[in-house]
Amino acid sequence: MHKARLIVSGLVFLLLALVHLYRVINPFPIIIGTNVVPEAASYIGLIIFGLLAIWDLVGCCCCCCGCSDKCSCNAKSKIDKK
Repeated sequence: MHKARLIVSGLVFLLLALVHLYRVINPFPIIIGTNVVPEAASYIGLIIFGLLAIWDLVGCCCCCCGCSDKCSCNAKSKIDKK
């Protein structure tokens, strides 16, 4: 269940990062009520959502294969074994 949650959230964050990247490449106005969202918000959103996507997807990979001793999943399993 934990692996599926990481995959789904990682893909959602990746989709949001791609939408922000599209707005950075092809600027278009986003109007909420009478306010215009500045383009800088897309740069910030791209960085934040991109990092969250990487974090989730790398975390999923690490949980699947047990790739290193530094993996938080491996650390938890070592604590449980003691």
